[in-house]
Amino acid sequence: MKTIIDMHISLNGMITDANGGEDWLPHEGWDEFKLQAAKYGNVIMGRNTYETVTSEYEENFDAVDAELKIIVTSQLDYAAPDGYTVAHSPDEAIKVVEEASIDVAYVIG
Repeated sequence: MKTIIDMHISLNGMITDANGGEDWLPHEGWDEFKLQAAKYGNVIMGRNTYETVTSEYEENFDAVDAELKIIVTSQLDYAAPDGYTVAHSPDEAIKVVEEASIDVAYVIG
């Protein structure tokens, strides 16, 4: 099992646009991200990332064409929306990918 970690961050620890404003989801990278998620057949993200992106952007993870979309959370009662799987640890998320016979786990954050 190979794991790819895809993180975008600026020098100050935030994702910023060219003018220094916060841009959580740069448009330049979104299409490439969707291609990578489709290529690997999965995307693993934390609950915070999932909730931030889905609340702030019209086009969000629902538009990603991946067999598995996994939300990692420590909240045992967290209910994932249709089309998503909940894992309660990064190890559990990797196991879900392995059990789906997918060779590469694609982790974002």
